[in-house]
Order: sequence, then structure tokens, then C-alpha cells
Amino acid sequence: MRLTKRGKARNHDQAGSQWSPRQVFVLISVMVLAFALYPVGARAAQVVDAIIRDGTDPSLRATVDSSGALKVAQGGMWNVGLSGTASVQVVPEPYQAFDSVFMGTGQTAEVVEFSFPEGKLLILEFGSVEARVATGQTVEVTISVASSGLTEAGASLESEPQGTFGINDVFSASQPLRLYAAPGTTVRVSVVRSSGAGNGLFFISVVGYLVNA
Repeated sequence: MRLTKRGKARNHDQAGSQWSPRQVFVLISVMVLAFALYPVGARAAQVVDAIIRDGTDPSLRATVDSSGALKVAQGGMWNVGLSGTASVQVVPEPYQAFDSVFMGTGQTAEVVEFSFPEGKLLILEFGSVEARVATGQTVEVTISVASSGLTEAGASLESEPQGTFGINDVFSASQPLRLYAAPGTTVRVSVVRSSGAGNGLFFISVVGYLVNA
């Protein structure tokens, strides 16, 4: 009877010990992690901000506000720093702006400014200018980001002659860019010709995308 009773007790212990110590530890760890990631205001935002990052630039981060909404600093693919391959895809908003500039006799320079919606970060990816000036003139083009009238960053576009048509020389300047315009800044395109003789006509275009700041 004792052997039978002990045998039943031994079998009962085996049936009830389905969780190993390692499994119990993993279960507790998952519960603690789930609790830490639960959106509870600023604390949850700080935790998520610490684990969501851009794989190519660790300085770019995403946060979660008190309502659980995901907000990102810039566009791109954001990788979640947990086990697995979970990720968040940010869909950027296309941005394109165009303007034309006419220079009369005696005028050699002009600046065009492009704005964008408040609360957005603008990433400029491409700029182009087509210029038609009097024969013999040359053209310089600069695209920059300015805040309170002061230039923060910029790039010069090399202008290439396209030929002479009638009394005008035609130049084209186009170049891939990587300029970041933060909220409150403007994009400035400066066009300069070497002489004020005759008239000049410039067609200006910038292309990029917007994301929430």
C-alpha cells in the first residue's frame, strides 16, 4: 500500500510539474515586459522611445504618447528593438514646389523662398533650375535652408550649358540633395547671373517629402 501510495504521489508530482524553472522565469519576464510597454503616459513613451530606432541612424527615434499613438521624428523604416523582426513602416508625404523668376535688364540676382506646413519636417531630395539668359552669361544656383533669415545649411548646384537658342543661352542645374528643413525654417533658392544685360528667366523646382516633426 505504501509503495502504491508513493507511486501515486510520484505520478501526481510529475503531472503537476509541467513548468520548468526556466519556463516560469521566461513567463514572468514576458509579463514584466508587457507591463512596462503598456501605454501609461510619459513612462510608456520613454520606454518605447528607448527601444524603437532607425537601423541606419540611431539618433532618429520614435515615441508613443499617452494615448498609445506612434510618432516618429523622421521617415523611414523603424526597427523594434525586441526579439523577432517586428518593424513599423512610416509613410512620408510627398512634397514638391515650383516657381519661376524673371530678371529684367540690370538685375543679376534673385532669391525664391518655399514654405511648408507647420509641425512638419521637410527632407529635400532633389533640386533643379533651368535658366535662359543672354548669350555669354553664366549662372550660379544655391539651395539652402534658412531660419530667421540666416542660412543653416545649403548646397550649390552645378549649371551645365544646354546650347544657344535665338538670343538666349540655356543652362540646366539639377542635383540630388539631402537637406533637412525643421519647422519654422524656409527653403531658399538663389539664382545669380554674371551680367545684367538683357532679360533672364529661371524655372525652379524642389522635391522631397514631409514627416511629422
